[in-house]
Amino acid sequence: MEVDAAPANLAAQSQSQRRRSRKRLRNEQDPRKSGAEVLEAATEQGNGVREFSAEEVPDFDILGIDTTTSQSAKPGSDGSSNARPSKKAKRARKTAARTAAVSDVWKGVPDVPVETGSLSSAVPVPETGFTVIGHAKQAKKIKLPPYLPAWYSAPLPISTDLNSGAAVDAMPGLDIHFAAVLREQGIDRFFPVQQTIIPHILGYQNYQRYYTRRPPDLCVCAPTGSGKTLAYAVPILQDLSKRTTCAVRALILVPVKELAVQVAETFQTFAKGTRVKVGLICGKVSLEQERQQILEIDPISAYKNYQLDSTPKKPAQSSVDVLIATPGRLVDHLYETADLDLQHLEYLVVDEADRMIEEFKNNWFRLLERAIFKNPHIRPALDYTCSAHYDRPTLPLQKLLFSATLSYDPQRFETLKLYRPKLFAALPGSTEIDDVMMRNDAEVIGSYVTPDALKEMSILVDPRLKPLVILHLLHNLGWRKVLIFTNSLESTHRLYHLIRLFKGKSPVVAHEISSIVHQRKRQASLDSFEKGKVDVLVASDSVARGIDLPNVEYVVLYDAPLHAKTYIHRSGRTARAGKPGTALTMLKPNEKKMYDKIMKELNKKHPAKMALPPDQLGVLEEGYKIALVLLEAALQEGAKHA
Repeated sequence: MEVDAAPANLAAQSQSQRRRSRKRLRNEQDPRKSGAEVLEAATEQGNGVREFSAEEVPDFDILGIDTTTSQSAKPGSDGSSNARPSKKAKRARKTAARTAAVSDVWKGVPDVPVETGSLSSAVPVPETGFTVIGHAKQAKKIKLPPYLPAWYSAPLPISTDLNSGAAVDAMPGLDIHFAAVLREQGIDRFFPVQQTIIPHILGYQNYQRYYTRRPPDLCVCAPTGSGKTLAYAVPILQDLSKRTTCAVRALILVPVKELAVQVAETFQTFAKGTRVKVGLICGKVSLEQERQQILEIDPISAYKNYQLDSTPKKPAQSSVDVLIATPGRLVDHLYETADLDLQHLEYLVVDEADRMIEEFKNNWFRLLERAIFKNPHIRPALDYTCSAHYDRPTLPLQKLLFSATLSYDPQRFETLKLYRPKLFAALPGSTEIDDVMMRNDAEVIGSYVTPDALKEMSILVDPRLKPLVILHLLHNLGWRKVLIFTNSLESTHRLYHLIRLFKGKSPVVAHEISSIVHQRKRQASLDSFEKGKVDVLVASDSVARGIDLPNVEYVVLYDAPLHAKTYIHRSGRTARAGKPGTALTMLKPNEKKMYDKIMKELNKKHPAKMALPPDQLGVLEEGYKIALVLLEAALQEGAKHA
């Protein structure tokens, strides 16, 4: 191929035109095929694509485009026009050519999903001589089970059979005095949680407890009504009954006032005959009154404080050994009561631990920890890996966590800084440790347990007929000692007035338990219910945690629970301490799927369905309409006085 083969009129053209003409002439005389022709010929050969040699594919880029041909196909190269295309047009043509070439290569290749990060051998990869990237579909990621620490994934089992406990006299290490007090209260046998936990706490109440090592912290997950309060009250009182000076050595934290009052009554009952003093700070009285109850204030110091005297005053001494508190009230005293000394604390009990950890009102644990380790000379920072710790005895701090629904996530417990913790859990269907080790971690920890004596039922009802069904239960079926839970304050208030205003065959005494009712009235209602003077309690979630109402025979969930924990705590207000009880859940048609999901999460079969005869509801219809009219009038009257 020589240059003199050009046309005769080449000299008459300009230099740029002669250059373009020579280039076009070389392309026309080149015997090799263009890139598009090579791809077309290769596609026609059978079902596959063969590998091209260097002689067949001149100037190919990585996507199979003949760059020489594309360069020679510029407008104006044939002499028809001297206009050059824009850069945008060039990019558009180049992209279209690449797309067409790739589509031809992959034509006929099926889309087969492959594993993430690798290409399956089942996918036919065309032999083009280069690697094609990105033609693999992503498979779904496998969800791995969460990693749980050893202490959390292998809990020590607690039996759910309340009749399997040992006799009081057979408890090792139990003092004779406390055994006698238990018998006086009608307790001859311990429940399984008490039989398991009490020896572990009593086992460290000896000489070695103060000089050798710190006792491990305990986390206990047991059903509602299984006796968890007594499981920590008895060993703590037995240990503190040997004290010589008065100081706050046990702090019990509970989430609500009603539960704090109940725990305080339990401690005061079993502390009789000992020198142990019990204090309560939950907001029942003013801050100053609580301060006077838990501290021994010197009269001279009080007089100096009254006179605003600047001379040094004698600090107030603690007058209680056991302090029961709610988190919010504890924070108030940590800020306002300067003489509250917690440096001698030996027991920290967190009842309803899952709720306490989730809320962490006002960051109570950080303030509490600062108060406990306030003076390093009295109580140095905890460092049990250093040999200097054993130079002199130090007071250990044992943390005890109790709940019916401990969190599945162990990271929630990191804030409490547990020391070598042990987990005790009531496991459904098995109490053998070998069976526990063979089960899945999620099955062991995520399974909440309800009392064995609990009878569970559900009823599918139109939401407009819910109040009428409640009246049917109370007047037609004669249910008494009933606790009704709702999801809102408005529903609680309206349902209470409706039950009160309905005139049936026999009168029904109902009280309301919610945050809009004063705490004294709430406590009076609970006392009246326990004595049998009140037939029905309509409550919000304030009494769903830990409150022990021994006479509850029926629990009605007026609104379907949203979570499994809510169902466990609400239905657990009945069938306590081995007594029989019934829990009825009222479901709307659109709530059945959610309810089935909760039952599946609890590893339960679907509860029995309650029949609802229409004729029995019709008997109550006339009185129900009258009660609705009276209800609206009562609500309007209440709004005027609000």
